[in-house]
Amino acid sequence: MGKTIVINLNTNSISEMPTPAEHYGRGLAMKLVRQYAEDGCSRLDEGNALAIVCGLLTGTNAPCANRASVAAMGNNAVAVSSISGDFP
Repeated sequence: MGKTIVINLNTNSISEMPTPAEHYGRGLAMKLVRQYAEDGCSRLDEGNALAIVCGLLTGTNAPCANRASVAAMGNNAVAVSSISGDFP
């Protein structure tokens, strides 16, 4: 399907992995945060993870399909926000 780029600011490393076909959009953002955030971290901890994920139809000619999700750990839960509009 696509590729996921993981940037680790603690180790100054960049890695690339295939995007799992069973997850996309908000679900992929939540999966990545759960996978990379440290257990028990809160929203301002260094061990938190930030995921910015485009929607399934972003970049296609489908009308109103430009969506993205931003996710990170909040207080004891994953916080997700969706954004949409014309992305240049």
